[in-house]
Amino acid sequence: HPELFSPSSHPASVEVGLEQQSFTTYEGAGSTEVCVRIERGGFPTTQPFSLLVSTQDASATAPSDYLALSDVIIGPFTASNTVQCFSVTIVRDAVCEGEVDEEGYPRPEVFSAIVRSEEGSSVEVRGSSSVATITIEEAAECIPVVVGFDQVSYTARETDEPLGVVVNVSSPVVLRRNVTITVQTVPGTATPNVDYLASSLTVQLSNNQRTLPLSLLIADDGICDSSPRETLQIRLSSSDPNVTLSPGVASVTILDSPPCVPGTVRFQQTSFVSSEEVGWAVVCASFSSPPSSSSSSFSLTLSTYDITARAGEDYVSVSRDLSFGPNVTQQCQLLLLVQDSRCEATMTESFGLKLTSTENGRTAIQDSASVVIYDSPECITVRTGFEEVVYALGESSGSVVVCAEILSPAVAEREFFLLLSSSNRDAVAGEDYTGLQDVPLGPFSLSQRRNCLSVSVTDDGICEEPEESFVLSLTTDDEFIDISRDSVTVYIEDGLEIECVQVSCGFEGSTSYIVQETSGEFELCVGVYPALRFNFTVNLTTVDGSATSGSDYAPVSEMLEFAPGVQRHCVSITILNDQECEDDPNEMFTW
Repeated sequence: HPELFSPSSHPASVEVGLEQQSFTTYEGAGSTEVCVRIERGGFPTTQPFSLLVSTQDASATAPSDYLALSDVIIGPFTASNTVQCFSVTIVRDAVCEGEVDEEGYPRPEVFSAIVRSEEGSSVEVRGSSSVATITIEEAAECIPVVVGFDQVSYTARETDEPLGVVVNVSSPVVLRRNVTITVQTVPGTATPNVDYLASSLTVQLSNNQRTLPLSLLIADDGICDSSPRETLQIRLSSSDPNVTLSPGVASVTILDSPPCVPGTVRFQQTSFVSSEEVGWAVVCASFSSPPSSSSSSFSLTLSTYDITARAGEDYVSVSRDLSFGPNVTQQCQLLLLVQDSRCEATMTESFGLKLTSTENGRTAIQDSASVVIYDSPECITVRTGFEEVVYALGESSGSVVVCAEILSPAVAEREFFLLLSSSNRDAVAGEDYTGLQDVPLGPFSLSQRRNCLSVSVTDDGICEEPEESFVLSLTTDDEFIDISRDSVTVYIEDGLEIECVQVSCGFEGSTSYIVQETSGEFELCVGVYPALRFNFTVNLTTVDGSATSGSDYAPVSEMLEFAPGVQRHCVSITILNDQECEDDPNEMFTW
């Protein structure tokens, strides 16, 4: 029968094969493309045809994660064109999803794309590959990244080449972004720019970079350190919230290099003190830690060098070998000083000491110290004086604390006192303050450079002159003490209560003013004398005369507040033009 073989009564059966049944994209991609391939079967059709594509939510939902498709036509498919593609728009929601997998990484979201035939089409879709699953990975900035050193500790010697450090980058997926980190050194017992080159470096790890090699420059300071091991840290930091730093801190140990001796030899003091009068100084060096081997014996060279003192003029220079070993753990040497009979400007001079070791032509400084030489006693004059030259206080304060100090940069190794006395000016001892006569102030010494004393003042409750004063003086019978600021004036101000202060208050300039109606306004100023230390208020009020407020002028009633130190206030008075010819051409008001 003719209809038995009609395409309309027997649709063509079509195998729909998606080129991939799963696609992976990410939020920042913008869109993803899906392609459909047709495998014909059954009764073939020679006519072009189209198919419909729709999307279906799963953990990804439209329109927040992607833009949905609903029966979007793709085609036409022909015998020569059996592949057609379509795009799905991926939405970048700028939100890092909260759901994570068991390893803490953001869990991707999925949805489906489904291909079917059009209603009434002569083509029937069959086959399990007509459905595709599309996976959306999180935006690049949401993907966690772990950045860390390849080791938690490094070791280097002072004479080594630069220390190599490697920073590793790991991520569960291919990175699609750059990662910025900062690497910086943090001092420990090692000294920046002496034992190593301090640095702070911000670097950008490029897209999908997995390692970053760095170099740390180690310095050979030529000094045998107090500890043969010195340390510092290198630290990673990043402002990226999705960057985990692990390990973010690594320690670096710098080992001393030969010829540093076994054990540690140090001067017993960093500064030895003597004087020209004594004529010599004893300096000692010893093990601060025991030798590493009981059979170790070695020599160090003790040498002197100029600082402010000059060899031959102030001291006798030396360069001597000191032997150390299992039974010799301390060496002392006598150094001669020269009494030059001149007084130094700074009262002290100094020269340096070095302990050095030598091996294979290389010399290292094991330790250093100095010798401070004080001038002869007759050259040592100590300058002292009051800290201030004027003190001011109110009667109600109760007391004033006055202080004296040593003004010289250095002082002799002895104690001394200054004598404090008072003398009247306007203030009277016993009535206004407690008098003093040769009261000891001290002791002053090398370690106690400042001393203070409290002097009582009396509030007599009487309004007197605004202020009274007395003088405090410093004296001494020590010929080596120079008092450069030997007196101070103490001002006692009367009570700050308003009843103790006479205030003059009045208008500045003339007491009468002539203005035209058309002038608009004029300025009136009020002054007070003297400058006050408290708030003072004056009430300014206008009073009608032949001029009437409201019609001839704008009335004023104002409180003028004079803050402490303010002596002048001005007010604008507004004149009203009533445009009337008065019987009396002159009108007046007062304030």
